[in-house]
Amino acid sequence: MANLILKEINQNFPDLDKVYELNNRAFPKEERIENEKLLTIIERCNAKALAIYDQDLFVGFVIGAYSSKYEIYYIWFFAIEESLRSQGYGTKALQAIAQRHEKAQMVIEIEVLDPESENYEERLRRYAFYQRSGFEKSNWSVAYFGAEFQIITRPAPFRKEDYETFWNELWQTKAPKLYPLKDFSK
Repeated sequence: MANLILKEINQNFPDLDKVYELNNRAFPKEERIENEKLLTIIERCNAKALAIYDQDLFVGFVIGAYSSKYEIYYIWFFAIEESLRSQGYGTKALQAIAQRHEKAQMVIEIEVLDPESENYEERLRRYAFYQRSGFEKSNWSVAYFGAEFQIITRPAPFRKEDYETFWNELWQTKAPKLYPLKDFSK
């Protein structure tokens, strides 16, 4: 695996069908943006969609938004092709993104680690992946799409006020309410 290449996705992107197919497979219906609306919403929010390649091989995509004012890179969606997972591509992709935004705190929301959830093992694997990539748990969570997500960052600590202001400016709407992260170890 050479250094990964990040290519901006737009309406004329040659592998747009691969992005759409992965979007459909990687995210539950209630959490994903419909393919027909995806690029329009990204453009409206000043976010960027980047395809991830290993030379000519489509590896996955990331959708995120960056603010130089707050030095935050918010990862909205991140997906690696199923057949390429556990081969280091996800870690390399996050490193490539971090190199583009060296001073930024990377923020991502993942499902809370609730032992009662149906996909608890999957959640643990996902969190372990992000931990290996340098992300740390914050003490905050957010709820939308009918689910609760914990906020993890790289580097820590999470800058709550910057995140809320960044969100308000990016989406031109009030940031979702942040809640103290529940302690599921009790």
